[in-house]
Amino acid sequence: MIANKREKNLRDLLVPSALPTKPKKDIKPPGHYPCRSCSVCNVNRKTTSIEIPNTDIKYELKSYTNCKTEGVIYAVLCSCNKMYIGKTIRPFNRRIIEHKSAIKRRIPGKPMVEHTIAANHQFNDYKFFVIQKGHKNWRGEDFDKMLLRLEQKFIYQFKTMEPLGLNTAIEFSVFL
Repeated sequence: MIANKREKNLRDLLVPSALPTKPKKDIKPPGHYPCRSCSVCNVNRKTTSIEIPNTDIKYELKSYTNCKTEGVIYAVLCSCNKMYIGKTIRPFNRRIIEHKSAIKRRIPGKPMVEHTIAANHQFNDYKFFVIQKGHKNWRGEDFDKMLLRLEQKFIYQFKTMEPLGLNTAIEFSVFL
């Protein structure tokens, strides 16, 4: 018996042959959990839902995340009940270390640094947790831009703009 397989043509390369599959359901329960093996687990908040300050919103986390999860939208909750929303495509614990370094070195122009100085806080006054894990689009959309859109959505939805929160601006240009 002889079999012949044709080579890929331009149509095969440009048009996916299957519809996208739904992201696999996490076997672990949804929520954010410390990994217990990194240097920033002590500031990670174990949670399955978040009560958003200055709103009536209780947001239920939809997937399992920990300090090592990549491509996430995260929140930082200050001891004075102000919230900061951010995003990272790198591991979450790496981004926490960057925030810690900026606060320690007192880098001007960073919202959390400015708040830490103004409110006389320490790094341990903040609790970090992931709000949502990003999923890569099957059509090849820029993953970083998709995360930026999600970040802006949460900043608006959770009302984390100054003076109620620690975010300084919403970038509407990412929606154009």
